[in-house]
Amino acid sequence: MSGSQQGNADHNIDAAAVEGIVEKAHRRIAGLQKSEADLGVTNDRRQGYLVDAKDAFHALYVLGDKKSARVWAERGVAYALEFFFGVWRDQVPSGNGRNQPPNREWQDRSLNWVEPLEEALVLATILERWDDVRRLAEFPRDDISENDGIVAVMDACWLYLCGVIRGRDPQELEPFQQRVIDQGRKRDKLFLEFVKALARGEGVALQQAADEYFKQFLRVETRKDMTSFDWDGTILVHYATHLGYDLQIPEKYRKYFVTLS
Repeated sequence: MSGSQQGNADHNIDAAAVEGIVEKAHRRIAGLQKSEADLGVTNDRRQGYLVDAKDAFHALYVLGDKKSARVWAERGVAYALEFFFGVWRDQVPSGNGRNQPPNREWQDRSLNWVEPLEEALVLATILERWDDVRRLAEFPRDDISENDGIVAVMDACWLYLCGVIRGRDPQELEPFQQRVIDQGRKRDKLFLEFVKALARGEGVALQQAADEYFKQFLRVETRKDMTSFDWDGTILVHYATHLGYDLQIPEKYRKYFVTLS
């Protein structure tokens, strides 16, 4: 469902490459922070911070340095919270022109949200920071700007998941569910069924939905050259564990599942 499953199937990376990725993240974030200081306004560069932190986390995790990976995951969650809830949304001009007055409501409704939200949920669930997961899930509003085509299905998947985390009435989530059913690919629909089973809280049905999701991932997604981890599945499995379910994970799937424990 997401476009963030990047790397290679064998998880091969050398220390020099990781050092370069981490150094790039340090350098870019420092440059962005200096730019903010010069401008006097914290702006949506925070999304760039999150992307760099996630890249550094990914590289360090592949290298096997979970301690350093955790540090970057923590930074990424902090950057995400600042991106979604920071005071910059009350300071930066809204709309396309610099002469527009600041408007948090416009920022929350109109700015890009789905990719940074997914990145943030990945890191927050891996860290088991459930208060932050809940807060992030509160961000998408019913009138939030959505995309067209297959990206609209991605939007619907994340809006449905956030609604479940927030405990919304299933009837309120029906439009998102229907969009996935009508327009989604098989992996989108299996993601939806996994989330619906989490919402219903039925252990046997949840394991069945998870099994179908795992089978599809192993049969289809692992054949793609750029698949290294299943970030979407990682979110769902960690959330299921948080809810008290002990899902049985296929041995072949485990190398695609990200955990710091």
